Amino acid sequence: MNSLLVAVNAILPITVLIFLGILIQRKGYVSQKSFKDFNWVVFHLLLPLNVFLNIVQADLSKIVDLRLSVYCLGIFLGFALLAMLFLRNVKIDEKKKGVIVQCMFRSNYIILGIPIVQSIYGDGSLGLPSFLASWSVPFFNFLAILVLEHYSGEHADMKHTVLKILKNPLIIASILGVILQVTGLKLPGILMNVLTTTNKMCTPLALFVMGGLFEFRSLRENMKLLSVITILRLVIVPLTGLTGAVLMGYRDVALISLLVLLGGPVAVSSYAMTVEMHCDGELQAQSILSTTLFVLPMFMIFITVMGQLGYL
Repeated sequence: MNSLLVAVNAILPITVLIFLGILIQRKGYVSQKSFKDFNWVVFHLLLPLNVFLNIVQADLSKIVDLRLSVYCLGIFLGFALLAMLFLRNVKIDEKKKGVIVQCMFRSNYIILGIPIVQSIYGDGSLGLPSFLASWSVPFFNFLAILVLEHYSGEHADMKHTVLKILKNPLIIASILGVILQVTGLKLPGILMNVLTTTNKMCTPLALFVMGGLFEFRSLRENMKLLSVITILRLVIVPLTGLTGAVLMGYRDVALISLLVLLGGPVAVSSYAMTVEMHCDGELQAQSILSTTLFVLPMFMIFITVMGQLGYL
């Protein structure tokens, strides 16, 4: 299927950029301090810009499916809460627990979702995936901040936590994007061109920096956790969500959109936030790499099975 070729084209550059960062870091061409400085730029400038533009540019006039959105929210919150309850009695570092919980709901939908849907169903099918992107981006960021703050070890009162959330660059960008969507205000064309051009740096630099800060020394230590995260992220969560969606009567575009939203690899943007929120950045980077490497065969299996069953 053409959709599988698109999936390869979307996932292969991600993997290559991560390994390029790893190679340059191991060769010593760029210092760790430089990679950390770049990570600050990604988290405080480029990721917020990416979030803002994805919300502002989403075409919500075509399809607004609140029923499907509430269902997805239930899946994400359900798995996050189940993970938190299960991890209460597991003796591992609290900062690793934060990464595990975040991986249950934060997928790389922005990078993979629309291209895959577009390849199968064409340009006229992008209303629903755009709508899902418009609310999932701020939701993922808001929930991730709550989760990472909880496990960071920095015990603070509610007022401090709320203020920290409101000051987060990704939340500020989400709020601004929603305001422009709701009010219908438009930015000047020249400004949008500048922002759109700048935004092209976001994903490549985020991937490159993540590779540059990648640590191999804890890879063997985290192998069991990575196996659990990968299976849950790429198999259990999407299988559960897609089964429920099929029983609810959803087909075609909705199912492909859900496959990427629920079963995509862990979001690249989660790494910068994890580091900034003082949780386990090494495990987060390894989770992104692991789920990215294995997502293509899983997408092939899901798409093939759903096609054979007549759901696509």
